[in-house]
Amino acid sequence: MVRLMESVSAVRRRYQFFVWLQNHLQSLLPHQIAVCGSYQRNRRELSFEVFNSVVLSPEALAQLSDPHALLLRTATAAWVRSRGQPVVLALQTLAQQADDQPFQALLDAGITELLAHGVARPQRPAELESFFLLATPQRRISPAHTVSIDMLMPYLHSTYLRVQATEMEVGDTGVRTGAPRPTAPPAALTDRERQVLAHVREGKSNQQIGDAMGISPLTVKNHVQKLLRKLGAANRAQAVAKTSSAIERGFTLLELLVVMVIIGLLAGYVGPKVFANIGKSEVKVARAQIDALQKALEQYRVDTGRYPSTQQGLQALVVKPANEARWGGPYLMKAVPRDPWHADYQYRQPGEHGDYDLLSLGRDGRPGGEGENADLTSW
Repeated sequence: MVRLMESVSAVRRRYQFFVWLQNHLQSLLPHQIAVCGSYQRNRRELSFEVFNSVVLSPEALAQLSDPHALLLRTATAAWVRSRGQPVVLALQTLAQQADDQPFQALLDAGITELLAHGVARPQRPAELESFFLLATPQRRISPAHTVSIDMLMPYLHSTYLRVQATEMEVGDTGVRTGAPRPTAPPAALTDRERQVLAHVREGKSNQQIGDAMGISPLTVKNHVQKLLRKLGAANRAQAVAKTSSAIERGFTLLELLVVMVIIGLLAGYVGPKVFANIGKSEVKVARAQIDALQKALEQYRVDTGRYPSTQQGLQALVVKPANEARWGGPYLMKAVPRDPWHADYQYRQPGEHGDYDLLSLGRDGRPGGEGENADLTSW
């Protein structure tokens, strides 16, 4: 977690974001497919792109990247209904509810469940700023994954939006609609266009390219637009990909296979260690949530002169109770959280161990227990 926090500030380009997903985020939130979306104000809708380390068919990619496709519309609607909590989507269940077979390409790829989470504007839960879907073929979403994505969402949200802003500055909006565009055979490039393309590969902006070549940024922009038309590319990243070869900074099949083997070995070594500590992390999350709820309860008491009653419950921290004129909430940024095992925290006031009792019954949901099954309390 500390390494992830330290690494986010250096992630500014799309390729850096992909490496960050496969390295730092992967160790805490395993996945092979990441669908990332951000709100495009000029389009007034979310735009999505897919980062995948497994092969997906064009039909599957279209379903994962088209904001008007049934899957993404269903996912965002389910997240809004959950009041901003992580949502697990079972594709087989969604397919049974649909009239046709809109998710068949994803099911054929082995994707059975997707984990959805996002960030909405404050006090406007239906207005999403970013939205993410994670999945691994042939693997189900565990409760630990929902806990992890909730903790990591601030970093995922801020990092992806920063990448989008940087790509916008250098001329690549990062918008992927999922529908492949028809491309014409690439035309021959002039020497000047090849020079511009070489600078584009290095991630330079129009201003930087102009300074290096002794021409104006507007002239660079015109050259880039001609490049895109000749190559049949939608943006700079596609232009670079279309002109890359085994000699021009590309990768041979053997090199790609070596990288995949290394990633597999690392996953086999790191994965068991990560999952061995999942139970410990769930306990830590529960203790952190109890601590946050206690702080909110104290602020409630400072404003109103008393703690919420048992009948009012923890909902009094986010919804103003009747006849409570001095209420100054909401005292929580989101809805009242559930514990890592998806059970409500128990609250009693007055309590048997203090002014109030606040507790989680642990993994087994029963009083007492040991280890991960032990009760977690506020006293």
